[in-house]
Amino acid sequence: MKSNFVKRGASALLAAAVTASVSAALPVTASAEVSGDTKTFLQNMGAGWNLGNSLDAVGTGLGSETCWGNPKTTKEMIDAVHDAGFNTIRIPVSWGKHTSGSEYTIDSAWMARVKEVVNYAYEDGMYVILNIHHDNSNAKDQTIYYYPDSKHKEASLKFLTSVWSQISEEFKDYNDHLIFETLNEPRLVGTNDEWWIDPNNPNAAAADSIATINTFNQEIVDTIRASGGNNSQRYIMCPGYSASLNGAVAVGYKLPDDTADNKLLVSVHAYNPYNLCLGDNSNITSPTYTQFDDSGKEELDNIFSTLNNKYMSKGIGVVIGEMGISYKNNNEAREQWASYYYGLSKKYTVPCVLWDNNAKNGSQKSENHWHLNRKNCKWGDPNVIQAIMNAMGVTNVSIPADDDVVEKKTQTISGTKTYTKTYGDKAFALNAKTVSGGGALSYKSSNEKVVTVDGKGNVTVKGAGTAKITVTASENAAYKSATMEVTVKVNAQQLTNAVIQPIADQVYGGSAVKPKVTVKQGAKVIGSSNYDLTYTDNNKVGTATAIVKFKGNYKGQISANFNITLKTPAAVNKVSATTAKTHIYWEAVPGADGYKVYRYNSKTKKWNTAATLRSGTVSDYVDSKLKAGEKYAYKVKAFAKSDGKTYWSGAVKIYAATKPAKVSIKRVSASKTSIRPIWKSTKCSGYEVYILKNGKYTLAGTASASDTSFKITGLKSKTTYKVKVRAYVTDKAGRSYKGTFSTAKSVKTK
Repeated sequence: MKSNFVKRGASALLAAAVTASVSAALPVTASAEVSGDTKTFLQNMGAGWNLGNSLDAVGTGLGSETCWGNPKTTKEMIDAVHDAGFNTIRIPVSWGKHTSGSEYTIDSAWMARVKEVVNYAYEDGMYVILNIHHDNSNAKDQTIYYYPDSKHKEASLKFLTSVWSQISEEFKDYNDHLIFETLNEPRLVGTNDEWWIDPNNPNAAAADSIATINTFNQEIVDTIRASGGNNSQRYIMCPGYSASLNGAVAVGYKLPDDTADNKLLVSVHAYNPYNLCLGDNSNITSPTYTQFDDSGKEELDNIFSTLNNKYMSKGIGVVIGEMGISYKNNNEAREQWASYYYGLSKKYTVPCVLWDNNAKNGSQKSENHWHLNRKNCKWGDPNVIQAIMNAMGVTNVSIPADDDVVEKKTQTISGTKTYTKTYGDKAFALNAKTVSGGGALSYKSSNEKVVTVDGKGNVTVKGAGTAKITVTASENAAYKSATMEVTVKVNAQQLTNAVIQPIADQVYGGSAVKPKVTVKQGAKVIGSSNYDLTYTDNNKVGTATAIVKFKGNYKGQISANFNITLKTPAAVNKVSATTAKTHIYWEAVPGADGYKVYRYNSKTKKWNTAATLRSGTVSDYVDSKLKAGEKYAYKVKAFAKSDGKTYWSGAVKIYAATKPAKVSIKRVSASKTSIRPIWKSTKCSGYEVYILKNGKYTLAGTASASDTSFKITGLKSKTTYKVKVRAYVTDKAGRSYKGTFSTAKSVKTK
């Protein structure tokens, strides 16, 4: 922003530019997803304020600081800005007329003065934006510092890189509270394109300027980074053409390549809605020049939505480095505008920096951006500044009113003071209204877990409890602000139709069974935080009950039964046997009163009861009077008696076999190098044949169940050998049962 006359000639074009930009904007979306560190940085910047028309001097020497009519900047001024709640200050600085020589050496006194003002803010812990301001020349000027077209590109870069090299060196050790802004509103000064370009189809001159601005931004960023120190990671703001919304979204504009990760921010200026914020209403009676209405809100919504869709949603931060509203004896509208604008700032995490040039009575009411009286460090529109801080959630501020602010009456508010609701009720509207004063109403809930309230007084029930809603009528030109407290009591909802979904059968494991439950009221699932869950009869096999007692937002009690069943016995990998008995084992089942053992009859293809064991702790069974060498299959089921019923577990299948009978060798035949034992067949799965060699019996080989002899070869002639044979049975589980060895028999080879 410049003086009262700078942008007047381009008023209509600028208004058209804004309209063209936002008319194509996408609908308002959710707040931006800027990356974690950058989002936190932007949040910490908070609300911002411009030291307008001071160090952005158009004259030479230190005295030029007052060339706009403002007093010399003091520490007290900056303290007043900080104490009012602003956490960021933008310090526009003109450098060109404070340089000398072909290398544009900055006057040391001017650099020292800039540093002194920066330090005022640093001492208050504020963020500082430092830039190049008012050095964008007219192409017709005798001396050109920079001009964004290809014809003047090389000469401009010499000035820009030289000045930024000196600024970077001077401030390289400052921490990240110092932010550099490469340029201010770079544009084709003095042409028809100065304040407006078509972002979707820029003409040849505009396209050339956009490309040149990209080069300026890149070279400046490279210069800053190369200077070292904290400049290697400092946040840098880069504007597009004229720093406008159109320039930020224009075809061809891009952010520079950067050696630092995610440390570039898009710089935008947005004095919107235009007629209200900049438009001259000296001879125009239209309320759009003095009032903030729904169309103004829609225009701001579209600006933030456009920036969100273009940048924030892609992780790129944005700072609106200039925005403001002229004073036209319309502080109520300015307050409404400030509240809404900074509400969007907080929602989208886009720091907004208020332009303040301390001008109240210009010849035209277009750039009277009057806020802080820099002579007494008091605020000419404290209600506007307070609206900003309310929107940003900033408390404990000091906003003293300027001496010429008229003492105001206190407004009055009427409406219902008490509401009683039930959790689940629909949203309702408060009927509060200002009886006198006409100040805009704002609302705040003391407990948003009970109710929330929007900017129009619509209340949404969130949970049972009691909350206070404070209704505030904002201060305006004639009235002080006022408040009214509304009590909202929300009762717990009686859940008459709530049910516990069927609970699956549970297996008893020896301790109390506590299944999870699902509670529904119609199609809605009631979360477990809304009830206490207890059980009865859940420490034994049988029928148990789950009891849900509602709490918090709900009241009432419901219950549901579920079955607790027996665990299926598990087989133990252990089976023993004799020729007439099998001995099977299983794991005892918690809660069992006994077991039933079944034996499979291969002839009838049926399972017959072998035994009923009436002890829950027994875990084995011996089956006797069996035939030798037979394979057997068993099933074991646990049972328990409860509530007059018998509950059965699943069955475990266990395989076993009896040992085969002792083998009887009939005779042993012999040849010169072999012998053949011959035996009487017995019931089995096969035979093992052993021969005595070197004083030890070793396995010579195995024979099938149908064999009754086995030839042992490779022996010495005329040598006596001993042999013995035993049968074995393999059950279906793969376990082998060995019979007794036969009596050993001797034979001599020939």
